[in-house]
Amino acid sequence: MQEKELVDQSKSILEQAKELVVFSKEDSEKATGILKLILGAKKMIKDYWKDPKEKVNQAHKAVTAKENEMLFPILQAEKTTKDQISRYATEVRKKEMEAEAKLREQAKENDVKVEVKVEREKVSGQTTKETWYVEHIDREKLPKEYWVIDMDRLDRIAKSEKGKASVPGVKFDFRLRAETRR
Repeated sequence: MQEKELVDQSKSILEQAKELVVFSKEDSEKATGILKLILGAKKMIKDYWKDPKEKVNQAHKAVTAKENEMLFPILQAEKTTKDQISRYATEVRKKEMEAEAKLREQAKENDVKVEVKVEREKVSGQTTKETWYVEHIDREKLPKEYWVIDMDRLDRIAKSEKGKASVPGVKFDFRLRAETRR
């Protein structure tokens, strides 16, 4: 089938689907027929584009592999350099924060109201992005609101037990999704 024929067929099927209203078994059977048309059309369209997509994909993979081969040493150099800059910048920032804290404490001890601001070290052409992260967790002290719910595990239980499982605080349910066989 040619591209224009596939496009025309798709438009025709879409019109049929838009006109469809399911209120009875007969309507549902008609809808199933349309779904079968849709599946057939979908396969024909995918088959039509399969070879061109495969050729483009192979060419893309080859070009990307060459690009990655050339980029690899540069990316390693970039990472190594950024790691060194980041280590140094973090060390400097921590020292600056310690100095600010010390000055604030001294001002507080002397009952003096001052705005403490340490001059930040700057390097021309360089910026840093501050990223905070969790360094350590004491599970014994961690409040329950920070515990993560494992939805994948709960979904697996729901699927395998089909509503028979009992997990406190969890309600299992289901939904039907229309599918059709060819």
